[in-house]
Amino acid sequence: MAAIASFRFSGGSGREQSTKVELTRSQLAQFLTERGFPISKSTLDKLAMPSRDEGPPAAGFWDNRALYDPSKGLAWAQSRFRMNWRKNLQSGLQSADGNRESHRP
Repeated sequence: MAAIASFRFSGGSGREQSTKVELTRSQLAQFLTERGFPISKSTLDKLAMPSRDEGPPAAGFWDNRALYDPSKGLAWAQSRFRMNWRKNLQSGLQSADGNRESHRP
C-alpha cells in the first residue's frame, strides 16, 4: 500500500522535524480491512459525504482529495464498533412504531 507522506520543516534550515503518513480514502479502506474492520471505499465515500458527516476525520486535503491519519481512522472505526446491532435496531423500530401510531386518526 503506497501512502502519501507529509513532511514538516523548521524555518529555513531544511531539517525534517516530523514525518507522518496520511492515507487516501481507498488506502484507509484497505488499512481498516486489514485490521479487522471490513469496509469498502464506496462505504467510506457515503459516510464522508457532507450531508451525512459520519466518516473518519480528515487530517487535511491535497487538492480536493481528503487525506487521513491512520491512527485517527482506526480510532474512528473502533468507536463505531458495537456488540449488538439488533439492540439498537429494535429500539429504533419501537420508537418508529410509536410515532406511526400517534399519527393515526
